Order: sequence, then C-alpha cells, then structure tokens
Amino acid sequence: MAVRKSNFEKALRDPKSVYKSPEQVISDPRLDRQGKRQILKTWEQDAHLLLKAEDEAMSGGEPNMLRRVELALDRLADC
Repeated sequence: MAVRKSNFEKALRDPKSVYKSPEQVISDPRLDRQGKRQILKTWEQDAHLLLKAEDEAMSGGEPNMLRRVELALDRLADC
C-alpha cells in the first residue's frame, strides 16, 4: 500500500503534521527508502531552523528533534 500523494506532499512540507516522530517515518511500510529520506531531510532542516530560533530566543517552546532525525537518517542509511 502506497502513501497517498497528498499525504506525502503534506509530510514533505510539514513532517510533524503527518508523523509524530522521525521513528514513525522509518517504520512506515507505505514509504520507499527515498520517500523516507526526503521527509526526514525536511524534518532535519526544520530542526536546524528551530535551533537557530532558540539561539535567538525566538523558540515556540516545541522540542527539537534534530538528534532523533539524525539517528533515523543513520538507521535508514544502514538498511
């Protein structure tokens, strides 16, 4: 079963709107490896922006997932 195109595009724009964690992206059997990587790379960029905002005291208070995203990308590379 494949992820509907609209859900995939939504996850590419805002991974947190579709997945609760980077680990959920990795474990989603509907995504191929490339799709998982694309979503995780978006999440990684978002996490970097959040870190920058935190450094500038502009954070919204949400937890930063950078380390979890990096670990998920590592797991994906090991597959």
